[in-house]
Amino acid sequence: MDAELIYISERTQSLDHIISTNSNNWSNFTTIKGENYIVGVYAYKFESTNATSGYDINCESVEYRQIEW
Repeated sequence: MDAELIYISERTQSLDHIISTNSNNWSNFTTIKGENYIVGVYAYKFESTNATSGYDINCESVEYRQIEW
């Protein structure tokens, strides 16, 4: 959704991913307790588990949720 990108995770194989203000990969942004944010989760299936770039994407799934920090 056309918004400012404030955090992006590394590629992960895990089904669980915890985001906190202590996580790496934040842009110059401070979360504010009680503020609402839109979280976009993008999941990709690659043609090969050894794929090193976005050119080997087989399919993509996206979900958005509003959360209160």
